[in-house]
Amino acid sequence: MVKKAHPKRMSWIAQRLSKGMGLLVLFFVIIVVIRHKQTSKTRKPLLITIEQNETNNEFVTKKDVLKTITEKMGGAIEGKAIGEIKVGLLEAALTDNPYVKRAQVYIDALNTVNVRIEQRIPIMRVKDINDETSGYYLDSDGFRVMASGLSSRQYPARVLVVTGAIGPYSENYKNSNLGKVFHLVKFIKKDPFLDAQIEQIHMTDSQSVVLIPKLGDHSIHFGSPDSHTADKFERLKIFYKECLSRKGWRKYKSMSLVYEGQIVARMNK
Repeated sequence: MVKKAHPKRMSWIAQRLSKGMGLLVLFFVIIVVIRHKQTSKTRKPLLITIEQNETNNEFVTKKDVLKTITEKMGGAIEGKAIGEIKVGLLEAALTDNPYVKRAQVYIDALNTVNVRIEQRIPIMRVKDINDETSGYYLDSDGFRVMASGLSSRQYPARVLVVTGAIGPYSENYKNSNLGKVFHLVKFIKKDPFLDAQIEQIHMTDSQSVVLIPKLGDHSIHFGSPDSHTADKFERLKIFYKECLSRKGWRKYKSMSLVYEGQIVARMNK
């Protein structure tokens, strides 16, 4: 005698089968959508966005980005199948440009290829006195960008110039003369007054720093670039406010911040 299944048991089995079929259908739909997406083609030209930075300098142009992608894709990207567009490879190709800090490539729901570029921001240019043929920039992260071979369009409009006995560049420069000057530049960049006033940093053979201001004919003997930095600049700003503002910017030939708690100034004859 065949035992009949309880009605509740039959209902539970039916629900399980229904859910299982639903999941299979959903899985099938997802596969179809993915395959359709991969074979469908881009419908619009590239949408390129280059994020602006505080320097308002455009070291990377949309033309640069388009050229890189076109070369990597072997032709125009418009009309290409989505499956042919390797997002990771395009991002890697774009970040080969030394002025590109970060590149993001993605395809939206309308099959438009979007490219977002974050530029590097050079904050100093280094010209070592013992190697006048070379020159490079450091950006705000300490990343080196070679100056040779770049078009004049790509040169930053205004960055601090660092000259003198800096020494050869090495990737582990944090504790070298270059590393000390880099942190000095970062300090200057954070202060609007100093950033506007100081245009050159020169390191002597004795590893002492001399600052060259933009306004005035004087030089500023700073001493060691990593010693009492905040105090020295505070004294300098007080001197500018209390003395130069009343006696004139061309009154002094030089001033020294080397001695703790003092400013020693020499007047022009």
